[in-house]
Amino acid sequence: MLGSLRVLDLTDDRGMLCGQILADLGADVIVVEPPGGSPVRRLAPFADDAPDPEGSLTWWAYARGKRSIALDLETEEDRALLGRLVAGADFLVESQPPGRLEELGLGREALERANPALVHVSITPFGRDGPKASC
Repeated sequence: MLGSLRVLDLTDDRGMLCGQILADLGADVIVVEPPGGSPVRRLAPFADDAPDPEGSLTWWAYARGKRSIALDLETEEDRALLGRLVAGADFLVESQPPGRLEELGLGREALERANPALVHVSITPFGRDGPKASC
């Protein structure tokens, strides 16, 4: 159903279900992981009860049907690579703390310059502003 769409998934455990549903519906979902892998890879339960980033059943469940790339968004080179990925994407789904992407120079305005048609979905527990935004 969504086979023509590309999604960049910059979520943690709070948002991986969104990308997984889109992948199940046929979208090309690319998970952008930090160096060392997504923190979700370290969530239990683990296959054979052996704590191993490659054996996290949580990761296996929510990363199914997705591709993955490791990018260090602290570096200019990898931010530029993300910008090239954004240029070819339809959606970007992220669950960064409010203001984090702006700190990296990847806020809404920068994303719109890279791809004016990009749909940017931000998943936060209490919104991007307001009294509990940083909780």
